[in-house]
Amino acid sequence: MLHCRRKMFRRPEVIGAFVALTVFLSLALLAGGGCERARHRAPRVLLVGIDGADWHFIRPLLSGDGLPNLRGLIRDGSHGPLGSVRPFVSPILWNTIATGKGPDEHGITGWFLPETEGNAPRHATANARRSKAFWNILSEREVSVCVVGWWMTAPAEPVHGVMVSDALIDDPARCETAEDACVWPPERAAEIARLCGTPDEVSYATARDFLDVSEEQFAQASGEDPSDLVTRFRYAYQGMRNAATVARHLIRTDGPDVVAVGFKGIETIGHFSQPTARTVTAFYRYQDELLGELLELCDDTTTVIVFSDHGFLADAARPDGRGPGRPERWHRSKGILLAKGPQVASRKYADDPAAIVTQGTVFDLVPTLLALLGLPVPADMEGRVLTELFSEEMPMSAILESYEDDAWRTQRAALRNKNPGMRLSPIWNYWTAGLTLKELALRSEVNLAQYYAARERDDEAERLLRDLCAREPDWFDAHYRLGRLYMRQQKYSSARLAFERALDLDPDRLTARMNLAFVQRELGNRTQAIAILTEGASRHVQHAGIRVNLAMLYKEMNQTQEALDLLAVARRLDPDHREAHRQTALVYELLGNLEKAVEYWKEVLRIDPDDESIKGRIALHTKGIEIRSRAAEEGARDP
Repeated sequence: MLHCRRKMFRRPEVIGAFVALTVFLSLALLAGGGCERARHRAPRVLLVGIDGADWHFIRPLLSGDGLPNLRGLIRDGSHGPLGSVRPFVSPILWNTIATGKGPDEHGITGWFLPETEGNAPRHATANARRSKAFWNILSEREVSVCVVGWWMTAPAEPVHGVMVSDALIDDPARCETAEDACVWPPERAAEIARLCGTPDEVSYATARDFLDVSEEQFAQASGEDPSDLVTRFRYAYQGMRNAATVARHLIRTDGPDVVAVGFKGIETIGHFSQPTARTVTAFYRYQDELLGELLELCDDTTTVIVFSDHGFLADAARPDGRGPGRPERWHRSKGILLAKGPQVASRKYADDPAAIVTQGTVFDLVPTLLALLGLPVPADMEGRVLTELFSEEMPMSAILESYEDDAWRTQRAALRNKNPGMRLSPIWNYWTAGLTLKELALRSEVNLAQYYAARERDDEAERLLRDLCAREPDWFDAHYRLGRLYMRQQKYSSARLAFERALDLDPDRLTARMNLAFVQRELGNRTQAIAILTEGASRHVQHAGIRVNLAMLYKEMNQTQEALDLLAVARRLDPDHREAHRQTALVYELLGNLEKAVEYWKEVLRIDPDDESIKGRIALHTKGIEIRSRAAEEGARDP
């Protein structure tokens, strides 16, 4: 365990005052509570993860006095998007960030472990990770580290410093019977647990700053129902507070070289059915406030890195509904990245305070961290050092083959199915509600197939999906994902068979229906495509998107009135459906009605005001209308 460091006075002129100063410091420490009040040492690196943070939501809040701490990092450092990788599942991505490797290497492929011979499906824990995380690498080199609230870090691992798992941060009650699994070293567990509040301690006075709920609604929340808005708010808010409080405490008492803190609150509110603008703004401001508390304990020698593992779809881009266990459908492929420090370039952007620098990916953070600390970057990590963040060329660290060896892999394999003995938190059961253990285990295999496909390792993806289809012929997801893979490869006949099987299993799955219609169109079977979508429209009477797709088919067949009728219904169902307005404008262009085309292009621009191509199109059509009008006037004057 690391302790507060005593400052040694060596200069001759202060020797005489040493005894008096020692007495003064002793009294001050006793009065202030010991090490907690001692002068702390700023960390060399502060790594802050904000699950689900997105520039789309941050950008509008940066003006005026909004988000001062994020704005300060933007002003004084480098920033831009951070590319994610499918599937956008937080436990997978945070382990990818921690290891610099994909799920095929680190072994976390979802919330549950795949079913194996002799082992029933079970919730995945940190024991299932097969690759070294940065805290293992740093600890082996005696770089002190404190890790707080990082996704899937229970049971906590031995480190050169302190690890506080997300299990304790999210829900202290989970660790009441398994404290050893929640904190390393175990003897620090009681100390850390005392710092953490529980979700039921969050008051209505706090909640009303975030939510539009009455005091009666707040009081009636059970605290155990993961679909309840108030319950999820309590867990999100208190987890964020706990992470910041524990991290500040460890910086003060332990003075670690590297501090890594994970926050999940933004992710949680992102899965509210449609969070109000006030709720979103309040959570981002609160996150910024907590970030500021950590930055107060840093100095000019600290490199600060803030990231998110993925972004969030917003407004009309969000799915109309979500089945349980599928949060990744609401996630976006770009997270955020900010960096500030003595070696980080300060980039000025006059036009846009959230401008984009060269895009890194979730694979790149650990190689960059290792390079910052002067440690070798191993060849078996997927990512690279983000040299473009830095103000001068960084001396390249030595490259070694791997930080892992056979002994490490054998040790980790033995832990894979070991249960740390903690109960699941109600809030995280939200992602898995309604699914059987078998389905959750199979979903982890589909996740791995999605990863292979995203990395263009199509042979591995196809082999895994075909095996799943053979083993589980009545499972929708395997057939649907195989169809998506074939569709991307333009193997439309094979895709048609896969989607048809998927729809046989679940005729109400809209995504499978629309993909099957697309495939039939590509095969030249527009009549069949129209029949497939027409049935879908009858099953989903409030869905605008399926009517837009149907209208596009009629437009291609020059049945423009049918297309316009369907698009009118789509716009009525969803007045802000960008594609409905866009397709309407295109139909009117086809008919030569530029006035009506401009009317609907203006609606597209209202929904998407940054689209410069639409502005150009409107200007071109407006000029055409003027030319046509002048020609008509001249024709009328000509006898």
